[in-house]
Amino acid sequence: MCRNTYNYTLGWVLPNFDVSEDSVVVPLNAARLVDDLLQVHGHEVLIDGCFNADPHPGNILHADGKLALIDYGQVKRLTKEQRLEFAKTIVLTEAAIKVDPRTDRNVDPKVHARAKQSIVDHNIAIGMKTEKMLPQTLYELTTTWFGRMDAAWVYPLNMVQWTDKMQDLDPMGSLDDVDYVIMVTMASMMLLGLGQMLQQPRNLATMWAPFARQALEEEGLLEDVEKEIASWTA
Repeated sequence: MCRNTYNYTLGWVLPNFDVSEDSVVVPLNAARLVDDLLQVHGHEVLIDGCFNADPHPGNILHADGKLALIDYGQVKRLTKEQRLEFAKTIVLTEAAIKVDPRTDRNVDPKVHARAKQSIVDHNIAIGMKTEKMLPQTLYELTTTWFGRMDAAWVYPLNMVQWTDKMQDLDPMGSLDDVDYVIMVTMASMMLLGLGQMLQQPRNLATMWAPFARQALEEEGLLEDVEKEIASWTA
């Protein structure tokens, strides 16, 4: 890949190369980069309980095959309770997306309805609020923020249009009880957005589920969550 090609593709979000020399650079493995970033931040959020809430491209360096994350000036710490609440959110979201009609056209509508209700009930339990508390809003916010924001999920809208639609239908209410969700959402949207720019869309719930299960299992809570998911198809 020549330096000009690199600079006008991946170079939009990663460091540019000097084009004064007629040389080539080794193509960046964008898929691995996105996976590594998501895994690092998944561990920070769900295992460490302390994460960088501002992982925009300017805070991500990649040189000599190594990934470097800088500028931890906007760090959020989670309490143990918050970390476990969010771990359950991730595990439920991963399972719910699998039984969503956008993923599986042949899914039993009753299974999808039970999955949606689990997401809604959990959001209400942890203090998520919208002005109208519409079940569909709570479900869509969760499965998009912490799952998929690719075109196949929000089609025919883009993310800006989707956000405007959510605000028009059912604006966000007070998030005082779940202020940490705002910071996690900021981080997740930046990471998923970078994946989209690099043509590497990801399902955040799938990437973070192993860490979420580890966190729940360490506290003896995973079995109950898995039983709830199993009840959708019972």
